[in-house]
Amino acid sequence: MPGKVDPTQAEMVAAVSLGYPGRMTLMRPGSTYARPVPVTTPQVFRSSDFVKRRLVQLKRGGQLVPVKAGWYLLERDLPDNKYERRRALMLARIHTHALTLPDGLLVSHRSAGLLLGFPSMQDPGCVEVSNFRDLQFSRTGVRVHKRPNEELESIYCNSTAVTTPRVTAVELLRILTPSSALAIADYALRIGCQLEDLQSINRSLSLPRGRAHADRVLALADAGAESPQESVLRHWTIAAGFPEVLTQRPVHTRIKTYFLDMAIEELKLAIEYDGEPKYADRQVLVAEKRREDAIREQGWEFVRVTKEDLRDVRALVA
Repeated sequence: MPGKVDPTQAEMVAAVSLGYPGRMTLMRPGSTYARPVPVTTPQVFRSSDFVKRRLVQLKRGGQLVPVKAGWYLLERDLPDNKYERRRALMLARIHTHALTLPDGLLVSHRSAGLLLGFPSMQDPGCVEVSNFRDLQFSRTGVRVHKRPNEELESIYCNSTAVTTPRVTAVELLRILTPSSALAIADYALRIGCQLEDLQSINRSLSLPRGRAHADRVLALADAGAESPQESVLRHWTIAAGFPEVLTQRPVHTRIKTYFLDMAIEELKLAIEYDGEPKYADRQVLVAEKRREDAIREQGWEFVRVTKEDLRDVRALVA
């Protein structure tokens, strides 16, 4: 398989040269972030892993959850949270198909993004793979992207061969909506992918479809975005015609130097995305109030945006 990295060396090599989740570039001095890592796929079982009588008992008792024909998850291994449960089933479906893929097929696109822990990945409704040896392959539940004779970088993720984060990012930029694509581009820069490498990969992929779209997104990519929501908000702010939007703009105050999520310098406008957990702690709430007051003293105005606001982001920036 072209470009495949030995599983025992994958994490080391990728962290150094492929932009693998595990290396984080901090854009705000003194900041700490959860280190992004590939997700863990739940354990799956074949029908043959059980004696027939036991298999029937487990099915009747609702203790087995089908993943695909002949493959199952244990109900007790699935999370209670509806979102997490759906995600676990998606990962299990990708893993079971990947186990039986012929050499010459590589998990890619949104399926690779899910395995690599990319943010806000939606279920494509199938397992996406790239076919780089022009194999005659067809399977229910698998979408094949034909890439004959194309060299694709790959690494192992939970024993599954997938396209590297930087290749995965570029492929996603080509097919996602502008706001979702910008969230992926920002994330790719934050985990250590280099902008020049992403642009080079976009130019080198043989299929032209989506290339111009990806170039436009990469022109706006910014490692200073700390969440997908900030990236989506920045996209719509730019699309609405506002002046240049900066990320992590430092503001020197009487207390200390603070950094704004987003700032429109020309308007002296600070735009902050407030996640739900942010103000659960009273001390955090008080500290944020002091921070905002100190920044306002420097002539800045604030716009605070929540998850609910993003449900109608066009109206928000109108």
